[in-house]
Amino acid sequence: MEITLIRHGHVDYDRAIDRFAAGLSPRGRAEAERAARQCAAWGVQFLVASTIVCSEQTGDAILAAIPDAVRRDLDELQ
Repeated sequence: MEITLIRHGHVDYDRAIDRFAAGLSPRGRAEAERAARQCAAWGVQFLVASTIVCSEQTGDAILAAIPDAVRRDLDELQ
């Protein structure tokens, strides 16, 4: 089994209420889509994302590229 850690894409902190609610910037969405293509090439089968909005959005992009992958979003403090 291989484990790959992927950091979320660039975050748009200027438009966020707080750091945990900050979503991806346009650049971050492009980065997430690039990461998604790479994950598809690697054959990723299982995805775990934190509850931070930018991490969830990055996970959404990856799951869109690999719709058969299993996804689990972590609960707070997990």
